[in-house]
Amino acid sequence: MITLARTVLEDASFIASCLVGKSKRFLLQCGYDDRLFTTPVTESQIRMHLASRKESIFISLFLDDTIVGSCELSCTSSGNKTVCTLMRFIIAENFRGQGIGSASLAKITDYVQNTLHANVFRLFVYAFNENAVSCYEKKGFKKIESYSRDDGNSVYRMEVKLTA
Repeated sequence: MITLARTVLEDASFIASCLVGKSKRFLLQCGYDDRLFTTPVTESQIRMHLASRKESIFISLFLDDTIVGSCELSCTSSGNKTVCTLMRFIIAENFRGQGIGSASLAKITDYVQNTLHANVFRLFVYAFNENAVSCYEKKGFKKIESYSRDDGNSVYRMEVKLTA
């Protein structure tokens, strides 16, 4: 069973281990690219990111007692509307293809809806990341917008409306 816990600095080594030896494309699609990080992405960089992003909520994902993934949430409120954005969602390679990403996304969505009381849960995903797009669609996310980045890649903004 998937459980969520606030990320602690000691989880940085796990996150960094998920990124070792990965291609620039992989790092780009996970949000660990050269806009915020230098390659190779190190535990030290992850620790600095965790410490510096006070406005973000960092979540570690566990299967029983084993950490299997992580994500970052950023929430903004305006009036009575809260929008949470899923960022840097990653599942360790040896746990992919087992439904863990999908189960984790369901748990994260429940947390965003019932703990953070968001009205909208959104994410941005590269169009070339077909497995992720399919997973998000199966969990109720809809493509709201598509745009091209200056690096030539197409990105979808996907959202699911939540009832608080």
